[in-house]
Amino acid sequence: LVMLFYLDYKLSLIAFVVLPVAAIPIYRFSRDLKKVTMGAQVALGDMAGLLSETIQGTQIVQAFGMEGYEQERFAVGNRRYLAIMLRSFFIRAIQSPVMELLGVGGLALTIWYAAHRIQTGDLQPEHFISFFATVMMLYMPIKNLGKMNQFYQSGVAGAERVFEYLDAVPTIRDAPGARAIPPFANAIRFEGVRFAYRDVEVIKGIDLEIPKGKTVALVGESGAGKTTLATLLPRFHDVRAGRIT
Repeated sequence: LVMLFYLDYKLSLIAFVVLPVAAIPIYRFSRDLKKVTMGAQVALGDMAGLLSETIQGTQIVQAFGMEGYEQERFAVGNRRYLAIMLRSFFIRAIQSPVMELLGVGGLALTIWYAAHRIQTGDLQPEHFISFFATVMMLYMPIKNLGKMNQFYQSGVAGAERVFEYLDAVPTIRDAPGARAIPPFANAIRFEGVRFAYRDVEVIKGIDLEIPKGKTVALVGESGAGKTTLATLLPRFHDVRAGRIT
């Protein structure tokens, strides 16, 4: 690039006059490719989740005769993923010829301008040949940068999906100034503990003490809150009222 401007800055400016024009499709392609790649990853994740649920629940699917229903669910997801990937390949495929066309336009403009200057004696033919050869040497690196942009946009879309989880703020957090829990010494105590899933209260003022070294069995009908009570201890959920010490 430096050599081109050293050889003839006027020709160089003409040769690169298409760059501002090329920035428009490059921006559009990059934006669309990132959006499509993100959609493809979401669709693929949905399909993987659907397959996992269906395979793990094979007995339930067969017991209720839902094979056809599950096949149709998978087919719908598959068609959605296929449509997104076709769009992705279309964007990747059309990007190269569009950039080639713009490059040829800039090259044709340069040749026309150079021919005019050669006719007027302002430019020597051998000087233009050197300039043209340098342009050709610059062409492939620029083209490769364009291809690299496709991989870059795919990577950015994938990274955003990952960082959605890595940057997620946990709903269960220590209060400001919270103290570290001391070593377990005497007993675990549930004092007036209340907990609800949304608006459905499943634990209503439980008082319970479990001495160190003792075993306590939680007995009750399904939905009584036995599992919930156990998950409150390692703080998989925060209590609505009361405390655990």
